[in-house]
Amino acid sequence: MKYQDLIDAIEQRRLDAQGLFQERQRLIKEIEAVTHRPLIVYAAKLSAPREAPIQIDLEDVIGFSDLIADIQEDVLDVMIESPGGIVEAAERIVHLLRRKFKHVRFIVPGSAYSAATMLCLSGDEILMDDRSSLGPIEPQINGIPARSIINGFKAVREVLQKEGPSALPAYLPLIQKYDLHIFEICKDAEERGKMLVADWLKQYMLASDPDKEAKSEAIVSFLSDYDVHKSHSRPIFITDAQSNGLNAISLDTVPDLNTRVWELYIHIRLLFDRGPQVKIYENSHGVHWGRQFHQMMVAVPQQPGPPPPKK
Repeated sequence: MKYQDLIDAIEQRRLDAQGLFQERQRLIKEIEAVTHRPLIVYAAKLSAPREAPIQIDLEDVIGFSDLIADIQEDVLDVMIESPGGIVEAAERIVHLLRRKFKHVRFIVPGSAYSAATMLCLSGDEILMDDRSSLGPIEPQINGIPARSIINGFKAVREVLQKEGPSALPAYLPLIQKYDLHIFEICKDAEERGKMLVADWLKQYMLASDPDKEAKSEAIVSFLSDYDVHKSHSRPIFITDAQSNGLNAISLDTVPDLNTRVWELYIHIRLLFDRGPQVKIYENSHGVHWGRQFHQMMVAVPQQPGPPPPKK
């Protein structure tokens, strides 16, 4: 199904919010019938304003806890769409999932970046297609890649060593922008992310691989190398994931799965496009809630113009 097909169908059938919810429920259950595994959905609106609550955060621990509470099986599929967020929150979610489920697959129909990629790396498998994308896992400090901050100060130091104190005034605004301990924060954030991902890979995705130590190190090196990716949002496609050692499997390998996953995905995109929701948690066990964001429009009073000319 194309997004345009969905819009046309909604107009023809006059589906309201309840009707669209029922359609998503139907698709979740159809996917579960195909895979014979329970499915939970965690999705955020990537195009929401910066201040909207779309990041992975500690509130998501409640959402994931609700999603898995009534699931009795020891296997799980997680459909995820997320820009990333707080690493510590991702760590708590991984702990929650892996304590309960022996086998976890992450389904990425669209985008799972940064800390969302880290979540995917705690799974046994990642299901993707040519429209899917993971992202680099190097941390950000206040929205700026940690490695970019480190590289910037490294460049300043090299210039000062070469040109001497006379070059300092040109770089004072950059130096004064950050506290002196920012280097340690950046380095600690980098090391913490690498350590977590390496541990998860060895425990789960590469658990049975006799060469898991070397392979996990290579995967972490590739995903965390800002000097290679040059952007925190650079897409890492299924072919990139596979060629760098990840257990990334095409959605097309499971008959009838890809079309249903994509249809559910565009239903979620439509939900975000037509309402205030910016994050949702849904499953087939009655969980269907999320978080909303209402952008305030501030009216700017107009200054009175000059009086009309007298006749």
